Amino acid sequence: MSEPHPPPELSLDRLRVGSFDPATTGVIYPFGTLEQHGSHLPLGTDRILTEEIARRAATRVGNVVVAPAIPYGCSEHHLGFSGTHAIGLRTLAAIVGDLLRSARISGFRWALLLNGHGGNRGVLETAAAEAAAEARESGERELEIAICHYWALIDRDVVASERRGGLGSMSHACEFETSLMLEIDDGLVGAVDEGSDFVHDDPLLRGDLFGPPRVARAGRWIELESTGGVRGRPSLASAEAGEKLLESAVVGVAELLARLADEAWARKRPDEKHS
Repeated sequence: MSEPHPPPELSLDRLRVGSFDPATTGVIYPFGTLEQHGSHLPLGTDRILTEEIARRAATRVGNVVVAPAIPYGCSEHHLGFSGTHAIGLRTLAAIVGDLLRSARISGFRWALLLNGHGGNRGVLETAAAEAAAEARESGERELEIAICHYWALIDRDVVASERRGGLGSMSHACEFETSLMLEIDDGLVGAVDEGSDFVHDDPLLRGDLFGPPRVARAGRWIELESTGGVRGRPSLASAEAGEKLLESAVVGVAELLARLADEAWARKRPDEKHS
């Protein structure tokens, strides 16, 4: 079940001006989206999971605050399902640029864009790179910026030990996301059975969060419209697996936060070894 919300000093929207020192503080911006997640998970699944991971990780380190999550993302490929709301690539890029500019002017030491939606990946990375370049060109103070898709920090040994399905079981509204949601709030999870599962039969297009497909296909995920919106095997999900996967994600993000807070880490050359 969900841990208590972090104390007010960790939630940026609950802070008062002057109650913290941004010069010694980092800020996390959680990014999700509002899109279909099959008939068994809520539309806000990506935001809920990312925000929870950000909050839990923030409680384990010092000098970091969590900004309100961005609930909309690039979800054009899901617009065939009612309830999905998508914002465009340029819109999301503009939001990222404005947030990072605000963080820089506010005096934060660093910012982490913590992403929980696959459709946001390329946009967040490109927009952050552009924001950093613009700051350098204008002569503004530099802001250390990191972009992370939270599942990338989960220990692969944990994934291997908890995964019950093969490649393709952990993609969207799947074994992975359903397990996490069962751990965070099982009241938000509806019934699933083997009829809810869908794994692509083409080996070039079969993949998931922990083993990307060899070919990416642009446009709508047309097959989702005839399979209930699922890519993966939610029927294999469990709260027990969700507990271990979630803990690994929190540990991974907390370790990243500690590195971002280490000024020496930001100054290390790419060829230097990191502990």
